[in-house]
Amino acid sequence: MLKSLLLILFLSVLGATTSYSNTVAHTQSTKTESGTLWNIRTSQAPIDMNGYKKLFVDYMDDSIERSNLSKILEKKKIKLKTIENEINNTKNGTASVSALQNQFDILETEKKQIKKRIDTVAYQIKKSSFVLTYAAMMIQFDKKSSQKVLKSLLEKAASIRKDINQLKVDHRGKKLAEEQNSSTPTTSKMIEYRNQLNQTIKSIVSNQFMLFAEALQFKEDSVFHYEEEIENQISSMQYASVLDPSVMSLLKQMEKEYFGNIATVEGSVYQEFKNILLVSWNYVNKALFSINGKPISLLKLSIVVLIFFIAFILGGAYKVKMHKMTINRKSLTSSRRTILANIGYYTIILTAFMISLNILGVNLSSIALLASALSVGIGFGLQNIVANFISGLILMFERSIKVGDYVQLDDSLQGHIVDMRMRTTTINTNKNIDVIIPNQNFTQNQVVNWTMNDDVRRFDIPFSVKYGTGAEEVMKLVEEAVKESEYDDIYSTPQRHTRVVMTAMADSGVNFELFVWIKGKEMLYPKRTVSRFLILIYNKLNENNIEIPYPQQDLHIRSIDDTIKIPFSTQKL
Repeated sequence: MLKSLLLILFLSVLGATTSYSNTVAHTQSTKTESGTLWNIRTSQAPIDMNGYKKLFVDYMDDSIERSNLSKILEKKKIKLKTIENEINNTKNGTASVSALQNQFDILETEKKQIKKRIDTVAYQIKKSSFVLTYAAMMIQFDKKSSQKVLKSLLEKAASIRKDINQLKVDHRGKKLAEEQNSSTPTTSKMIEYRNQLNQTIKSIVSNQFMLFAEALQFKEDSVFHYEEEIENQISSMQYASVLDPSVMSLLKQMEKEYFGNIATVEGSVYQEFKNILLVSWNYVNKALFSINGKPISLLKLSIVVLIFFIAFILGGAYKVKMHKMTINRKSLTSSRRTILANIGYYTIILTAFMISLNILGVNLSSIALLASALSVGIGFGLQNIVANFISGLILMFERSIKVGDYVQLDDSLQGHIVDMRMRTTTINTNKNIDVIIPNQNFTQNQVVNWTMNDDVRRFDIPFSVKYGTGAEEVMKLVEEAVKESEYDDIYSTPQRHTRVVMTAMADSGVNFELFVWIKGKEMLYPKRTVSRFLILIYNKLNENNIEIPYPQQDLHIRSIDDTIKIPFSTQKL
């Protein structure tokens, strides 16, 4: 019932339009100055898909014609203004004024005819827009046929574009060769190709419009996809600036009629969002460079960066979790915990590295070639890095030094090992300074490990007394002072006990050393421990009136100058 009413409405509208068009045609049957005869197209209601397609093509042609007529009208107006100025500047009654007036009248008549033609074409556009909108629900569309024709047309357009590009390349080659008259045939051929391309795109747009109308008939979301495709094709046509606003206005009008304003806006926003995603996807998938002939895109690089980021996070979390799980297990020392944590950490990083190579499409055979190429570099610039890496593995599995050990590399560098990595080891000194040392230093140089087997160490504390003091008395007093101190960290066994020995009869006094064994944390602070016992020795000797000698030297005078004998001999001592 609705289709019948619409059909009656179309016939009445088209009948009135035909009557109006015939009237206009009668008034515009004369030729213009350029010899053009205006023809009025009388539209009929389309009854099938071919008629509907032809009406859409006529709609595009009318839009182009209206634009061209508007440009011609503007030129006529400018020319009329110029002639009018010439008439005003010429004396009346002369032959030139009469000729100018006749030319002005002819142009004025043509201007009026063009304006009437523009009005007629505008009416035809408005009528076609109305018919295209409401006839879409009554036409039986053949979707498969349209898609098949569309595919063929797209292939034809691609072939023409290829021919145009080849023609441009050939033209550049001829220019470089400086051939005579090479531009004329190329230009004419280029015009022919471009006309063919324009006609092909026009056919593509008309077939896409059939698919658009068919989707609109069933209110499918693909309408907005076809709308975008039509807009993309029109952008490459000759009259894109004219057709784009005209055709897109028609499509929007049809969408609003079938979907309503809200649904049309939602569909457009959704399609725009899809377009943004598609453009973004194409951008990130664009090849930046290639490795062994395989393109590497921004997406692949981003995935690789993300994989390494996740691997570092998982590796760090694994190390923390491993330390927490094993901290209360007595069977696992801090060194073993560090080894387990580092092995797991580097396993995760290595796995991420292998996955990244697979994503980038790098073959392991190429890695082998790269490794062989790097062997030369390792022999020169990277040998220290490799040596430190291997040394780190040796230290972790040999366990000659461990995390928590107190080590001494030289007189100025000693402290606790707080971390052991594949390339470096970190030592925290008693001044709370972290010193990062390459692992190679621990395998090639002498290292003193104070806590390798136990936490007991002997301190040798030197002191001196003046000549004339009994050695036995000094040794007895100092040993008594150590016993009376009642320090908890003094360690004593039959094999390891406190002892005082005389070491030398020096220039200024007699030298002794106190051998005292210390157990516990205080042994890790040697200066503080030595200071305690020096104070103890000093106080004990002072209490017993035993002098600590000053540096002494004997001066022997073999001769004195005669000029200073008398003053020297008479000076009171």
